[in-house]
Amino acid sequence: MLKPTRLEKDLGEAQDLLGSTQGAKLFFHRDADGTCAAAIVRSLLERIGIQASISPLLPDDLGRANPGDGLNIFLDIGSGQLAELSARFGDRPVLVMDHHPPSGRGRKGIVQINPHALGLDGSTEISGSGLAYLLYKRITGDRGPAKIAVVGAIADRQDLLGELQGMNRQILNDALGAGSIREEKDVLLFGRESRPLHMSLTSFQDPPIPGVSGSEVGAMQLLGDLRIPMRDGRGFRTLRDLDQEERRRLASELVVRCIAQASPEVAGYIPKLIIGSVYRMVGEPYPLEYASEYATCVNAAVRMGLATEAIDMMVGDRSASYGKVMSGLRDYRGIISKEVRRISGDGVKTAAGGYLQYFLSEETPRSLIGPVTGLVLGGGLADPYRPLVGIVPGHKTKASARCSKILVLEGLDLSTSVGKAAARVGGQGGGHRGAAGAFFEGGREAEFLKAMEAYLRPRAKPPRLSGSTA
Repeated sequence: MLKPTRLEKDLGEAQDLLGSTQGAKLFFHRDADGTCAAAIVRSLLERIGIQASISPLLPDDLGRANPGDGLNIFLDIGSGQLAELSARFGDRPVLVMDHHPPSGRGRKGIVQINPHALGLDGSTEISGSGLAYLLYKRITGDRGPAKIAVVGAIADRQDLLGELQGMNRQILNDALGAGSIREEKDVLLFGRESRPLHMSLTSFQDPPIPGVSGSEVGAMQLLGDLRIPMRDGRGFRTLRDLDQEERRRLASELVVRCIAQASPEVAGYIPKLIIGSVYRMVGEPYPLEYASEYATCVNAAVRMGLATEAIDMMVGDRSASYGKVMSGLRDYRGIISKEVRRISGDGVKTAAGGYLQYFLSEETPRSLIGPVTGLVLGGGLADPYRPLVGIVPGHKTKASARCSKILVLEGLDLSTSVGKAAARVGGQGGGHRGAAGAFFEGGREAEFLKAMEAYLRPRAKPPRLSGSTA
């Protein structure tokens, strides 16, 4: 008889906790992956007759979180704050389902499911919503929410080499088998049906396309050289309008240009960064038709204070909640565009050591500094070959760091450097290799940047990447 795996044991403990409670409070990371996890677990609790309330939060909020009367469940957050959880929640029952690297020691009785404790990579092999789905599937046998877990994984950029791998691939296979997602191979441009093709090329920065990224004129020239018309009878063409031969010419040219500029360490990865899998959500309307744009909608909603509406939308409400999410998306895009334009005018600065880029912005909403930083880096306003940190100074300063996939493949780890730098200035931080955040004492921004730059210099070994497991 086969022995149960560590994951099965952990999921069994979580199931036992659910079986012994009448109510639960869901604390979840205030981003797209955390919100997807909350949608899955709330659906599970409703299905098994457990009343639940929800509370989106950031890591810095844990010290002020109000415990629930029943089981306290932490989704996509908590593993990096075990000491704070122990102090704040006392002997109350706690379940943590998080894919971020664990930090500190929690009290006995906190049940934790974390891929790092299972020998898995939480940055590329499974997301927070993926863990939530595994619990849902164990208890119900239902594969329905697999598509939401795929959205969460894509939101966390777990398709580093152009497709999902590890346990994410197993979850994707569940969604494919259920008929809720179709996997297609294509050029990995964002906005395949919503943006004019030349604008999608202009904004493509990961990896940067020499002569095209950040240059609308360069993108138009490229399409002209490849004999790919920019317009048809309906107006500007999108990626979705291209035929197979046009796609082939475009993809080949992008690969050739990017390899010519890439370092020998990452040149072999370039094709998978340009051509890969896109995940089409069967039966979903625009802008929810593709997982990447679905993730953008969820992320925008939760950052605009619409977490409940986003969760309701994901579990099937396509009337009132859907309308509010779409309205929130429009407002979000307007605010983000305004912030990016303002930061563009102020300019991005280079840290003293010359390796790190940063900007300070007292006006940017703290809840939006992460997306703004990502768009500044990805919009041609900063050097894509150096990490970028966006900082909102205050009594407690918020910092958000982003870097390109190229740097991750070369071995850079923002999670470690941000966490160590934050600890040096009286704060805490963490995240993933390519995206991380921190809170620390106000007035120590220069110290933080100096410490972070020092920790970034010794590159880690390149991440363990297996490619396709299909």
